[in-house]
Amino acid sequence: MLGLRPDLVLSVTTYGFDQKNGFATREQLKQVGANSYVSPQGSDDDPAKMTVADSYTLLRDMGEIFNVSSVFGKGIVNDILAKAGGSNAFENASKALFADLSKEKVAATDVDALVVISYNDPNPAACAKKLLKEFPQWSAAKHNEYVVLSDSMYLGPSNDLAVEKIAKMLHPEAF
Repeated sequence: MLGLRPDLVLSVTTYGFDQKNGFATREQLKQVGANSYVSPQGSDDDPAKMTVADSYTLLRDMGEIFNVSSVFGKGIVNDILAKAGGSNAFENASKALFADLSKEKVAATDVDALVVISYNDPNPAACAKKLLKEFPQWSAAKHNEYVVLSDSMYLGPSNDLAVEKIAKMLHPEAF
């Protein structure tokens, strides 16, 4: 790995930088100009302490590191949107669960209504308002159409809540 001169090497635990496991250490990587990342919870190296929330932290960190936001492209989110009478404007952007989109791609796509999926964010409405302000050409921005959801968008017993909230936003006359 050192010979490849990477820009960034990441691991979910410090085990990924343990020389006894055959990996380059963080110090060795630093010597060849490579940055390294260990997820905050992974630095404890105790999987018993890790939760799904730590995965969200990892995704948010990657978005910040690479200056891109991850948008859901596939999976259960699209099914929830369809059941609410909507569709994902970025469904074809990726074959994977998340799509990393440039600001230009996001700006060129019309978004009728915005669904912000928030987890442990003290002010998720501010995130929605920031996106609507950043992309004023969206129909969603022109009509201030957004809803904030959290774990109801993931596999679990509260998916019906997400469907109902989105449907009320998209089709208020039906309620």
